[in-house]
Amino acid sequence: MNKIMKKIIVIVLIFTFTLSIVGCKKKSNIPSLNDIKTQHYTDDEIERILHFVKRDELIKIWGEPTRTIKHENEDVWVLDERKALVVSYTIFGIVDDVDIED
Repeated sequence: MNKIMKKIIVIVLIFTFTLSIVGCKKKSNIPSLNDIKTQHYTDDEIERILHFVKRDELIKIWGEPTRTIKHENEDVWVLDERKALVVSYTIFGIVDDVDIED
């Protein structure tokens, strides 16, 4: 095999492995919005839990966000009158950053 073919195979294997990791994230690991509000998760804890989760999965579990900021690729879910959960995504729609704002 030539070098180009080997590189293509390696790229395809890495891509396949990455997709399998993303696909293995179980929805049952995603806490409810109420749990996030009442269990006092930190931003880092929520970010670790939601790492590699797709936007569509969050919407299926949590419902439509209260507000979407398209130019910043963010969704906002209001937790209560003082707190909101702000989720930013990569260009591929995968969670990139999570903040709980007061």
